[in-house]
Amino acid sequence: MQAVEGLTVKGRAPRTGYDRDEFGSAWLDTDRNGCGTRDDILADQLGEVSRAADGCKVLRGVLDPDPYTGTRITYERGRSKVDIDHLVALSDAWQKGARQWSDSKRRAFANDLMLAA
Repeated sequence: MQAVEGLTVKGRAPRTGYDRDEFGSAWLDTDRNGCGTRDDILADQLGEVSRAADGCKVLRGVLDPDPYTGTRITYERGRSKVDIDHLVALSDAWQKGARQWSDSKRRAFANDLMLAA
């Protein structure tokens, strides 16, 4: 909580120039384990994980409990209400200064495991 209290609150700037592609390809393999960040997060957050033959793509799993509803949710790739998203929206980061970052810093931010859920 101390870290949050130390954050500077800034106003919103315009989204001028924002494009998702400015943060690189979605869900890169930044930790070089052969799997994209999205599948790393799914494997970490779900139980009873079933993966594709490539050893990376998460096909099924269980989120129990879901942190928002407290219920058990079954994840099935392409047919599920479980999704991975950024805790800080990329467009919001862009408006608050990410447009001034280097390409590599934006890619790292977009794939930071601590900023996705």
